[in-house]
Parts: sequence; structure tokens; C-alpha cells
Amino acid sequence: MKKFFLTVMFVSVSFAVFSCKETEKKEQAVVTEQEEVAVEKAAWISGVYKNRAETGGLREIMFCDEGNALVENMIKRTYTSVKENGKHKIILQSNGTFTFYVSEDKKELTPADDFTKEWGTSEIFVIDGSEEVKCN
Repeated sequence: MKKFFLTVMFVSVSFAVFSCKETEKKEQAVVTEQEEVAVEKAAWISGVYKNRAETGGLREIMFCDEGNALVENMIKRTYTSVKENGKHKIILQSNGTFTFYVSEDKKELTPADDFTKEWGTSEIFVIDGSEEVKCN
């Protein structure tokens, strides 16, 4: 009887330990996944970006401070900046959500999703260093 009781206890303890380890692994995976997408301070990007294409729903985006932007030099909008899988991404709210990847040198914005390509532009935005940022 003692052998049976000890065997049952051993199996129960082994199962409990294994379950705890699996739960811990899953929790670590969730934390790692959350670290992949980190919201950044919005002020790290500024400047006037112009669409290479002359046509398109978006022709110019001016990034101001505190997560504000001007679209077409007059329409006030907001944006957030995130870092996802090592890439910087800008999410601009302007009658829809437009998403761009930012080049490492911060000189180009590339459309990051189908909505942006269809309604904003399929071309790259390039920073216009000659134009002064004038946020009202």
C-alpha cells in the first residue's frame, strides 16, 4: 500500500512541476512578444516628408512635437511611433490609419500596409530638408 501511495504522490508531484514549467515558458513568451512592439516617444521624428508620386491621397506630412502632425500643410492629425521587430513604424490617424516604416536614417517613409498603399500612396515619402517645420 505504501508503494502505491508513494507512486501516486510521485506522479502527482511530477505532473505539477511539469505544468508549472510550461506555464512559466508561456508567460515568458508573452513578455517577449510584448517587448517586440514598444511605443516610443513621438518626438523622435520631425520634418516635412513629401510623396515621390505627384498623385495620391497623401502628398505631404509634417511631423511636429508631442505626436501631432500636419497633413497637406493644414490638416491637424495625430500619430504614434512604435518599434516593431527592430523597425520603427509611424501610425498616422488621418481619416483612416496610415502606417509607414521609417528608414534607419529617418529620411524615408515606406507604406507598411495595404490601406496606406491604396488610399495614401504606394510610393515612398522623402524628407524635404529645405522646408522648415511650422506647426500651428
